[in-house]
Order: sequence, then C-alpha cells, then structure tokens
Amino acid sequence: MLTAHLDHLGIGTPVKGDKIYNGALDNASGSAILLEIARSFARMNPRPRRSIVFLAVTGEEKGLLRLRLFAHYPPWRKKAVVANVNMDEDLMLWPLKDIVAYGAEHSSPGKCGERSRQAE
Repeated sequence: MLTAHLDHLGIGTPVKGDKIYNGALDNASGSAILLEIARSFARMNPRPRRSIVFLAVTGEEKGLLRLRLFAHYPPWRKKAVVANVNMDEDLMLWPLKDIVAYGAEHSSPGKCGERSRQAE
C-alpha cells in the first residue's frame, strides 16, 4: 500500500504578506510521486505478484482523519496489508545522503514475504 495526503493547512496568518499556505512540499510533492508510481506500476509487464493499493487521503493536517477512518474500516481484512509506504514532503531540494525509515520497528515486510514464500 502506498499513501499520500492531498491537503495542507489552507489559509492562515500571513507570512510575508501571503496568507495562502500552498503546500508544495506538504504534500503536493508526495501526491505527485504517488501518482507517478501508480502510473509506472500500471505500465509494468509482467505485473507485480501482489496487489498494490494507491491511497490519497485528506484530513492529515487535522489529525490523520481520513487515514484513521480507512485504518478502522478497510475494504479488506487488515491482515491482507503487508506494508504501507507513505510519501510526505518528498521534494528533494538538497543532496540526498541518507534515508531513514521511520516506523520500521513497527513493520515486518520481510517476515511477511517469508510466510508467503513458505506457503507456496
């Protein structure tokens, strides 16, 4: 599952005379990447062995509202989701030297892959 959120803070206290918080980094960049990854997967031949879900949500800035709703009421069994990779503020404006996977300690995609290979 790949996710990104569409919304930003909207309108607020003016910064340098501008009260519109455009959200190019947070999170138009993540949403654009989500769409491009989906487009790339759609063109793959052969197709991936697993189903891949692309989910764009709103309400992130208000407390992950839509993602929480989806997590509590998914259209499939929760155990069917092996991993969720979330794209947020993904515009690289500086040289990339390291990538840190926050939340990796809460996930076990390697173990899930082992289980599925053992089942074959």
